[in-house]
Amino acid sequence: MKYLAITFIVAGFVSTLSATENKISKSREQIYSNLLSRYNCVLGPDVNNPQWICNEKAPNGWGTYYGNKLKLEKSYRKQFVNR
Repeated sequence: MKYLAITFIVAGFVSTLSATENKISKSREQIYSNLLSRYNCVLGPDVNNPQWICNEKAPNGWGTYYGNKLKLEKSYRKQFVNR
């Protein structure tokens, strides 16, 4: 009986931990998307080498920096799905 209870507790802990990691990843994606939309940044039309294009008020490198962070967070999310 003790082993059964311990098994359920450990399984619950592991499932909660993986759900928390996925939730943190999604919240970071939303933060980076909001930062990109602050200066109306969009992904450029060039298919071979897409670059982030922002309005004139954006600091230099704003779209590139947060675009790379967003791309990295999405790749982390895909790793959780593939497991």
